[in-house]
Amino acid sequence: MEETRNHLVKTMENYKSGIYDFQALFLKHTNEYIGEAGVLSYKSNSNRGVLGYNLLPDYWGHGYATEITKALVKFSFEEMKMERVEALVADGNESSKKVLEKSGFILEGTLRNYARINNNYCNVYYYGMICKDYYGSNH
Repeated sequence: MEETRNHLVKTMENYKSGIYDFQALFLKHTNEYIGEAGVLSYKSNSNRGVLGYNLLPDYWGHGYATEITKALVKFSFEEMKMERVEALVADGNESSKKVLEKSGFILEGTLRNYARINNNYCNVYYYGMICKDYYGSNH
C-alpha cells in the first residue's frame, strides 16, 4: 500500500507539473501485467485532456478497457476538474469505439489520414465528453 501511495503521489505531482504518461495496469487478484492507460495530455489553458489505453490481446473482451476508461473519465472530471476529455480511435478498431461509447464519449468527427500505421495512412475517430455529459445538465 505504501509503495502504491508513493507512486500515486509522484504521478499526481507529475500531472501538476504537466508531465503525463501511461501507467502500468495489473490485475488485482494476480498482480499480472495487462497493459497501460492514463491521461496522455492535459491543456490547462483550455482545461481539457486526452485519455488512452493499450491492453495486451489476451485481456481484450473481458471488460477491462471499459472499467479502466470509466475510471479515467471519473478521475479527469472529479479529481482533475477537467471541462473536457477526448480520445482517439484508429479506423477498424470497433472494440475501442464501443468502449468509448459505453464510457459516455460522443463521436465528434473523423480525422482523415490522421495516423500512419504500418506505412499506411488511416482515418482516426475523434471522441469527446464534456463536464455536462458526465454530471448532467445541472452541473
